Amino acid sequence: TVAFNAAALAASTVLLIDYLRPAPLFCGEGGGCGALKHTDYAAWGGIPTPVFGVVGFLVLAVLTMLRGD
Repeated sequence: TVAFNAAALAASTVLLIDYLRPAPLFCGEGGGCGALKHTDYAAWGGIPTPVFGVVGFLVLAVLTMLRGD
């Protein structure tokens, strides 16, 4: 469970970095990541969707550690 949380948090963080940078660092400009950034699904309420992933997986990681799994 901890390994899953770490991998998911890392993936969400990488996507967030690409969303916040003017030029992509990890995803190619002409690839699927770049295309998705220009759709209605790229942000909810003006907040980039990877923010929800980072926050959600941080919460899950903390809860997992508190539980002791």
